Amino acid sequence: MWADYLKGDHPGPRGRTAYHAAWWLDARSQTVPFLQNLAKDLEEPAKSQCLRAAEHFERETTEVLIPLRDLFPAGDPAAPYDPNRCQSAAFLLDRGIIAETRALIELESIAFAALGLTPEESNILSYSRKGALDEAGTAVLLRLLGHSRPTVRQIAAARLASAPKSPAVVTALAKALRDPDGPTGEAALFSLSIQRPEDLPAILALAWKEVPRQRDHTDMPLQRQILFALRDTDGKEAVETLTAALEDSGEADEVPEAIPKWAGEGLYEMLRGDSAPIFRKSLESPQAITRRVSALYLGTLQDKDAVEALAKATKDLNPGVAMAAGRALVLCGRGEEGYAVLAGGMRNEDRGVRSEAVETFIQFGKEAVPAVLALTKDPDARVRANSTIILSRIGDASVIPALEELAKDPEPKVRDFAANAIADLRAREAAQKPKK
Repeated sequence: MWADYLKGDHPGPRGRTAYHAAWWLDARSQTVPFLQNLAKDLEEPAKSQCLRAAEHFERETTEVLIPLRDLFPAGDPAAPYDPNRCQSAAFLLDRGIIAETRALIELESIAFAALGLTPEESNILSYSRKGALDEAGTAVLLRLLGHSRPTVRQIAAARLASAPKSPAVVTALAKALRDPDGPTGEAALFSLSIQRPEDLPAILALAWKEVPRQRDHTDMPLQRQILFALRDTDGKEAVETLTAALEDSGEADEVPEAIPKWAGEGLYEMLRGDSAPIFRKSLESPQAITRRVSALYLGTLQDKDAVEALAKATKDLNPGVAMAAGRALVLCGRGEEGYAVLAGGMRNEDRGVRSEAVETFIQFGKEAVPAVLALTKDPDARVRANSTIILSRIGDASVIPALEELAKDPEPKVRDFAANAIADLRAREAAQKPKK
């Protein structure tokens, strides 16, 4: 629910209070890791002091976080507009922000002094400082980007988001993208995204190719974040880089399939129908995740020019690709072929593949009911059992006779599933009848 508040539009003072609470909760999730990262560069006893203070900060803010969450429980759409809850939340927020500011200033004074920074450098570098920078402060941060301590470079890169836009700042941040310290590169990317120089797409496209995939203090390549930053731009460089990212192998990434998936989403969002030729070409990729993503978006686009290629892709040795192609065929008007592929997925030995096939049928809703009714007579008991699950989600009273037949099935699991489906459908039908 907090993610919804952060993304949503909540007008009026009460709505803004809920939004502010959501924002503060989200920001707090990043503070303790920041402080722990700061401590790692310190020598004793400052290191232990900083870590103890971070633990104290976490305990103190938790006293605010828990009641804040209780004030706005998930699944309660009225909560952001309840004046009593919002008044309590405003009080807790004020208390939490005061405690946080005091704790951060104390922690920074310990850390920055131990790092050997001057009072001027500490003041300009301060994590709690929110104001804009002047030229003198910017010059200090540019110098600190070359500091031997990675944490200092990281904070300097992040603070440069508030600097006046200039070629010197943009050039320094572009260079910092290649810092061997992962958090420093991420901070530089954040500041560049705030600064938004005119040549940002070109800077990011070049960084995509040149930034090392393996970096210190992180288990994912910066290419992930570069990809998201590019999706907020436009132009030739962005499209070319996202197209290349469709074929990304996931080197040094804890989730190797993440970049191709997000690249496909980015191309679709940026180009809509104009992305179809890119996906048609990528459907021939040697990489399974690329073929899968391409098939999914060709279906979403209902690209009739890709139908024959999609029909071929339903024979793919990778079941995920085959089912994505089947789903796409249904969306492109070739339902009989597409549903047959999804039915094949329900016979797969892999439970995950069977579950995906079930969920895909459910996505099609009532349109899929005739195809699923045919599966209630399938010789495979797993298919019959899963068909009852699907019908309980997308069917209505008209499918109950077929489920009653399955309630006599020789397989106990099928009988149990059918009985549950009948009960669910009858309860739903009763709930939908108008009350007298």
